Amino acid sequence: PGNSGADESAAGQPLKLSQQGGQPEAGLIEPAFAVDSAAADHVCARYGGEEFVLLLPGADRSTAMAQAEKIRHLVETFPFEGRETQPAGIISVSVGVASFPEGGATGDAVLGRADDALYRAKEKGRNRVEG
Repeated sequence: PGNSGADESAAGQPLKLSQQGGQPEAGLIEPAFAVDSAAADHVCARYGGEEFVLLLPGADRSTAMAQAEKIRHLVETFPFEGRETQPAGIISVSVGVASFPEGGATGDAVLGRADDALYRAKEKGRNRVEG
């Protein structure tokens, strides 16, 4: 989908999180924000059907990867109602990380790299972070 203002936040690190298991998206956003509620400049938004994007302005790649792993772990261990009825008894997310300018010169290019990383995470078995 078009640029959607992504260039304005290009200094950040897009993380694409894919919702799995049919859990309502509000259930994923709660633990995602709980990871680092002090980061007022982080932006989390729905992106596509079952995906979210988290922009971390000013974060370097290693910080973005660490934040992605925190979110992945928090979602995996969060006591969602009905999680025992999901595959493997957990709710999980797959996360793709890309950074600017290494991941591309535009917001669209960086989001494309994050999307590629997300699909690698899914191909490698889901519930993981790739960058």
